[in-house]
Amino acid sequence: IAREPLDYILTEVLGKGPIRLSSAYIAAIFGGILASYVSNMKITDGIIRSVAELAGDRPFIVALSLMVVTALLFTTLGGLGAVIMTGSIIFPILLSLGTPPILAAGIMLIGISAGGTLNIAGWQLYIDFLGVTQQDVKSFALYIAPLYLITGVVVLILGMSNRKLMKAWAIDIQKFQKKPKEKLHPLAYLSPIIPLLAVLIFNVPIIPAFILGIIYTLVSTWRKGSINLMTGSFFKGTESVLPAVFLMIGIGMLLNSVTHPNVSKALIPFMEMIIPGNRLMFILIFTILAPLALYRGPLNIWGMGSGLAGILLATNTLSPKAIMAILMSVGCIQGVCDPTNTHNVWIANYLSVDVLTITKKLLPFIWVLVFFALTIAAFKYF
Repeated sequence: IAREPLDYILTEVLGKGPIRLSSAYIAAIFGGILASYVSNMKITDGIIRSVAELAGDRPFIVALSLMVVTALLFTTLGGLGAVIMTGSIIFPILLSLGTPPILAAGIMLIGISAGGTLNIAGWQLYIDFLGVTQQDVKSFALYIAPLYLITGVVVLILGMSNRKLMKAWAIDIQKFQKKPKEKLHPLAYLSPIIPLLAVLIFNVPIIPAFILGIIYTLVSTWRKGSINLMTGSFFKGTESVLPAVFLMIGIGMLLNSVTHPNVSKALIPFMEMIIPGNRLMFILIFTILAPLALYRGPLNIWGMGSGLAGILLATNTLSPKAIMAILMSVGCIQGVCDPTNTHNVWIANYLSVDVLTITKKLLPFIWVLVFFALTIAAFKYF
């Protein structure tokens, strides 16, 4: 439709597009390897069960502790496999204490998304995609993560105040709180957050930070057969992130296609009409439009949002930092509420609730979170 030249399509879109976000998917691969090895060494199990034991039988404290530990784990973990592994431990503990299934789903989803905000593999996508710096992404992510936890506390308070203090069924809680058979050195439990600490404290680049995390985990959990386990993690971890890798390859091609002058010339006039002219309109417009991040919509970086962001970049009316902040803010709705997320579907099936019910119950809370995130973005970048 835009009449892009054939040679441009062959060289720029199909030739250079697939490698445009290469740093992002290399980071995802190293992150997948680390997550797989952490899982193989039962580090995740040990952390969750230790936290549950320390919290005792106080439902609010247990739920809050498990939400926080989920967030910490998903600063490194990712993918449906990690969600299944973590949820299979966390949900029986919560349900045994009488936590309503919808509330249990909210605890898990908010924890996953809070950790995902600080997952440095995801940061690389914004760096490659928008040309922002690692410091830019870090500074805004450190605002959003606490907003998630504050929202989670509100959800917990309201959910716990309305819950019935009844167990849904008889369950042997000791089955889920027992410690792993193989004891690990206490320092091994820091493995999931080593890459994040390396980036936050020492400003280590993202890919070297993951390599450092892999080496640290290997050394701190060393035992007979560790090399074989690590080798297996290279294959399993790479396989686990392949869907995201292929999606990023597609995003790279989409970006190169929508940034051609012919496309920009056709669409920029329409974009300029809706781009806000002041902070108040910036907050209001993108707060109102935030649900367009659902169903892989035009504000979803893992959907049509990648193309929209490319066009916004071409207009030069919003800075790359502002576009990053918009996508990260409205992405909160996608991370927690999107019924097309595979982890939302699995959680709904596990807890025997409708996936759209989860969306309806959590959307109002996350929408408020988005408002505050966009307010911060407006004063930082607009």
